[in-house]
Amino acid sequence: EVVFILKRGRVDLYRIAPDGRKLVVATLGPHTIFGEMGLLGQGMYGCYAEATEDSLICVLSRSDLQALIRRNLEVGLRLLAELGARLQQREEELEALAFRGLPARLAMLLLREADIYGTIDGYTHQELAERLGTYRETVSQLLGRFRGEGLVAVEPRRIRLLDRVGLEAYAER
Repeated sequence: EVVFILKRGRVDLYRIAPDGRKLVVATLGPHTIFGEMGLLGQGMYGCYAEATEDSLICVLSRSDLQALIRRNLEVGLRLLAELGARLQQREEELEALAFRGLPARLAMLLLREADIYGTIDGYTHQELAERLGTYRETVSQLLGRFRGEGLVAVEPRRIRLLDRVGLEAYAER
């Protein structure tokens, strides 16, 4: 019955597989809304949110959000735009999962993070694996391959892109 507004920080939305593995379905940055599916009549059962860094999160009730949209249609339009963009991203991720191998998906993830945040900071190999629905060891092997090919530099909790064109070639495979 509430929607959350992330004012500052980062939040992971995730699900837990029957075997206990965690799958991060989205990482949200500042000025993002989440929890809206419950307001739209869609249950989010089994979906969890976790702040991954110090965050400021505001809570808005369903009735307050509806009143805000009635007073200011621009709020409703921006909410629709946000939901549309998120749906498009989920569709792209589903397509990648169905049609691309893990090296391509990891390359796409690294490129997307660099485009959104400018850097790829704060992720462990385990956290990257959770975003890709795979195992930490597999991500470590792939990052080792990317490093060996001069595509990335891997530092503690930081990955630097060294050869964006080469990484884009992996993403297209």
